[in-house]
Amino acid sequence: MEFKVLMKSLADEVGMSDGFVADEDGVVRIGSDKGESIAFAEVDEMRAALIWSRVGELPQQGAEAVKEELLKANFMGRALGGATLSLSDDGSIYLHRMLPLVLTAGDAFIGEVTSFVDHLQTWRRLLKGCEAVEKRKSEKAEEHPPAFAVKV
Repeated sequence: MEFKVLMKSLADEVGMSDGFVADEDGVVRIGSDKGESIAFAEVDEMRAALIWSRVGELPQQGAEAVKEELLKANFMGRALGGATLSLSDDGSIYLHRMLPLVLTAGDAFIGEVTSFVDHLQTWRRLLKGCEAVEKRKSEKAEEHPPAFAVKV
């Protein structure tokens, strides 16, 4: 199926009868301007649709534990519905998925996008939960210094 047709079916599904508008790079972004949008682009040479979105920031505290969870989730697509989590150079975590156009009819595409959004929301909640836990640990450590700490 053609990328433009799939995007039109998605627009119809979410009640945007005018459709979505691609930017100068051919990327369609749906969502807020706060970095929480979902982007769609056609990858011509692969005859596929690429879907991606920023999940959040790698926390400064507990980063190793978060990286371990990301790797576990990526193993054989476990916990991601076929998508992949990745870490960018600036510390942002992204979820992305490549969908072959030849295998994706309108209803199947909408189902895959729905699954992607569900997994994206789950990982955003998990990441925020990790940040909250690490913040509480840090605050408790400041409130109750170790017994051997010397105060001046």
